[in-house]
Amino acid sequence: MRLLLVLFSCSDGGDTNAEGDSDSGDDEGDTADTSGDTGGVFDPPDWCPAPTAGRQEVTDTPASPYYILHPDVVAAPIVLFLPGGPGDRGSAGATWNAFFDDAPRGYRIVVPYVTEDGYPQTVVPPSAALLDEVLLCFGGDPARIHLAGHSNGGYLAYNVVGPQLADRVVTITGMPAYFEAFQKADFGTVAFHNAAGDEDATWLAAMEAAHETLQSNGFESQLTVWPATGHTPGPRWDGRAGMFAFWDAN
Repeated sequence: MRLLLVLFSCSDGGDTNAEGDSDSGDDEGDTADTSGDTGGVFDPPDWCPAPTAGRQEVTDTPASPYYILHPDVVAAPIVLFLPGGPGDRGSAGATWNAFFDDAPRGYRIVVPYVTEDGYPQTVVPPSAALLDEVLLCFGGDPARIHLAGHSNGGYLAYNVVGPQLADRVVTITGMPAYFEAFQKADFGTVAFHNAAGDEDATWLAAMEAAHETLQSNGFESQLTVWPATGHTPGPRWDGRAGMFAFWDAN
């Protein structure tokens, strides 16, 4: 099942280079455990940065820049989460802080960002190349790739990146989400998760419409309305567990 998403009004901001982020992919730090059961020794190319503990920032590789959080094993599923707002470094940091913490919960979590103006209409993160790089440098399960996005990132997930990665992702999550144009042929068997806050009136209605469209076209679609939540999750948001539960189920 595949998903399409459209948002243009979000302005996530602020450079949130949290303590523990590195300014380059190979900064010193405790290395993550990559000795999981992978059927052999994982041996990335020499140009790949070494994985570090906590949220790592990679900036000096072909598919960078992006933030990444490593699980305890190499062959873990991947979540590619597209930030909202202008999609820049500040947006990526704010999106990460809103949706994630330091617990990977068995996933390799990747949040890319752009360094040019034009996101999301003209500048899109190199999603296919990024997935290839993450799998090559850090590992992952190529059969368990989840695409997600918030606000503008949700638009990209549903309408731009989703169709491009239709043969590689197993789920698409949009927060919130709606279709610019739904083309059933673009999405094979992807499962969708449509989520928004109950105080985000405009996008909640659009998300509900997307959910109905998906179901009417025979796709598996989950609808989640977060209580006491606006366009961007705040301190009262309690949707993280449900988000990971959706990925666990698929």
